[in-house]
Amino acid sequence: MIPNQPGVAARSLLTAAVACASLVSSIGARAQEPSPDGSHEARPVARGARLGAAAPPITTITSDWTRANQTFQVIIRFSEAVSGFDIDDILVEGAVKVPPLRGSGRSYSIDMATQANYQGPVVITVPSGVARNTGGEGNIGRAITFDADNRAPEIQDAKIDGNKLVLGFDEELDETFVPSVGDFSVSFSTGGPYRVTPLSSVDGVVAREVFLTLDTPVEREYLVRVFYDDRGVNAIRDQVGNLAFGFTRAVRNVTGQTRTNVPGEPRNLTAAADGPTAIALDWDPPTSDGGTSITGYLIEESTNAGDTWRDLETNTRSTNTTYRHTGLSPGTTRHYRVSAINFNGAGTPSDTASATTADPLPQAPRSLRARARGTSVIELSWTAPSSSGSAPITGYRIEVSSTGTGGWTPLETDTESTTTRYTHDGLRPATTRHYRVAAINRAGRGAWSSVAQATTATTTPGAPTGLRAVPGGVRGTDQIVLSWSAPTDDGGSPITAYRIWWRSNITSDWVIL
Repeated sequence: MIPNQPGVAARSLLTAAVACASLVSSIGARAQEPSPDGSHEARPVARGARLGAAAPPITTITSDWTRANQTFQVIIRFSEAVSGFDIDDILVEGAVKVPPLRGSGRSYSIDMATQANYQGPVVITVPSGVARNTGGEGNIGRAITFDADNRAPEIQDAKIDGNKLVLGFDEELDETFVPSVGDFSVSFSTGGPYRVTPLSSVDGVVAREVFLTLDTPVEREYLVRVFYDDRGVNAIRDQVGNLAFGFTRAVRNVTGQTRTNVPGEPRNLTAAADGPTAIALDWDPPTSDGGTSITGYLIEESTNAGDTWRDLETNTRSTNTTYRHTGLSPGTTRHYRVSAINFNGAGTPSDTASATTADPLPQAPRSLRARARGTSVIELSWTAPSSSGSAPITGYRIEVSSTGTGGWTPLETDTESTTTRYTHDGLRPATTRHYRVAAINRAGRGAWSSVAQATTATTTPGAPTGLRAVPGGVRGTDQIVLSWSAPTDDGGSPITAYRIWWRSNITSDWVIL
């Protein structure tokens, strides 16, 4: 049968407790896969219930996020009053609990905060069995997951060519907010004190860059720096509303630069994943150094297959031809190109290379159990893996075997549910089946659980067929010979004997022979 089918497995779950988290603040994160009305369903993550109790009601996570921040509130509601539930029973990844836990009976709430300057998933779990109702029944576990982002965009590069100044940031910006001229100050020096030069306009924000124009172009030999004040009403911000911090930064002056006497392009660039959070680059130096020794390399990265580029390392200040890009998320793809640098500047970029960081799979589900229910049904239950890998679990693969040592076939390729229960029906009496389960996340299928097996109950055989009775003995006067064919259904166990009944006429009672 299909897991969660109404009226079967779902109705056998204990209603002692249901964890439903509602982010009542409009601040702090963006939820995954919202429904049309903005709610988010809390999914069960474990089982701890006894059969026979009513199923918990449907629970949702409501949210109305309008900007990025790091604080929010979680509300946990049970389907009935419980006791023994405390703050240590709430498991959190990507955020911290802010005591105290408030509430009692059916409803509890707690404040939480993501780390400062944090971007990533937040997972909140209430495991099974941490709270109990008046009957001593443990709750059913629940979990919610959403993406939080309160990391400020950071300035990565600033360069000027004549009177055109470009500021490059490390993530996509909100193009609808364009800071004013008064939010910036540009100054230059010819070797002495810096002097402010007037800014003509802020020309716009495009992707990761902010474009400015000076009243007067700078000369090639000028040292230039830019100051930014983040207090303007149209301050620079990312696409979820995190404001860029104010800064003062030296500007690369490329005014009047030509591409003569610069190095050739580096050769044989390769990129390879180095675990779930890093990519390793390797290349050969160019065949021409442009007539001046190479002093470093410019390394650029692209998050959109080379449509746009940003500086990963403006200048490595080393002749090493390897580089390790760290701090990436699992399953991240990046494209790279490298340019050699000498006294005259950066040369032509290399060919591009790309790699994707590893995306860890879930660990094996735990405590798989198989239990026969009558003559045709085997019920499975298990506990979610201790680690879901690099992404939340989205379903389970369930396989069955008649021996447990081979011949595995899928019962469910992907349940597309985090439910940790399954019912295998339609079996014959006295049928033994072996089972194994694996969790699935966006990276694929994880490790198999241990094997569990069960045997359905036996039942009585079917009726014999073709019964015949003919006279026998001396001239057919003192015996009746009976013959028949065995039943087509032995009830799941070999037939060991037959019981014979007789009666003297059609109206008399049957008697055991």
